[in-house]
Amino acid sequence: MVVKTEWDKRYSVGVKELDKQHLGLFRIFFTLLEIEDTTPDSPEVAENLQKLRKYTHEHFKREEEYMADCDYPDLESHIRIHKAFRERIEDLLSTETAKKDIDIREVTKTLYKWLVTHICSCDQKYVPYVTAKVTTPE
Repeated sequence: MVVKTEWDKRYSVGVKELDKQHLGLFRIFFTLLEIEDTTPDSPEVAENLQKLRKYTHEHFKREEEYMADCDYPDLESHIRIHKAFRERIEDLLSTETAKKDIDIREVTKTLYKWLVTHICSCDQKYVPYVTAKVTTPE
């Protein structure tokens, strides 16, 4: 998979905390990309997949709080999108739980597609609402 391996300002949502969390998700992705050829049962793979699970839950919760605080009109739809992604990650990770081979390439492909399409399209829709409400936009 050929990907741009650095943060790009087009991913910014104008809120320092959320941008930092998005960057954290990219860092997890880059780590997974680096270990794609590692055996699926390695501790490094399991550790990063658990980190991905935890980080997405924390980030989505915080992002949804920001959207709720600014009365973002499409909040319910955004929550459903987050829920669907969490379920997709859980599906991909359930292989690990079942002690079967997990396809790291499938995880990185899914995560990359999510990060780029979600942040650059869905998240950009809430930017005007959130940045208008936040007193210290970035």
